[in-house]
Amino acid sequence: MELPTKERLMEKYWMGESTSADEDALKALSLKRPELFSAEELNYLNGIHQVQELTLGEDFGKNLVDEFVEAEKEEAISSQVIPIWKKSWMRVAASIILLIGMLFSFQQFNSSKILSDLSAEEVAAYEETKEALLLISQKMNKIKSVTAAFAKFDETQAKIKPNINLRN
Repeated sequence: MELPTKERLMEKYWMGESTSADEDALKALSLKRPELFSAEELNYLNGIHQVQELTLGEDFGKNLVDEFVEAEKEEAISSQVIPIWKKSWMRVAASIILLIGMLFSFQQFNSSKILSDLSAEEVAAYEETKEALLLISQKMNKIKSVTAAFAKFDETQAKIKPNINLRN
């Protein structure tokens, strides 16, 4: 076969119009006259021919199911091995902090002084602390509103991005 025949066969192949006979002729040509093909074309054609020659064994389905079942068992075992505190360490940490806070509050409640029993200096310190905590609370609420604005911005941006991709 000559170069124009090779080009015609390759063109039909790439357009998806080749028949089995055309593909067999292309395979035979690539084996007989590899100099007509580029290295990339030869690698591609050889790979295709190797894949076409593969066959599934009779026990392929059984082996596939067995491997799937085994993988499921291993996953179940591995999920049981990991302690719960490693999976949800944030929950555990929050629970510990909450527990410490409750113990501290309970202790303070039992040994609390009445505001009238405090000295003027202690009352001033209490009021100053109360104002500082109120200021912190206000700042945290402000940050929360800013974060909500960012979330809304991200949501809007996500809606816009698919429209931009459609235009391109």
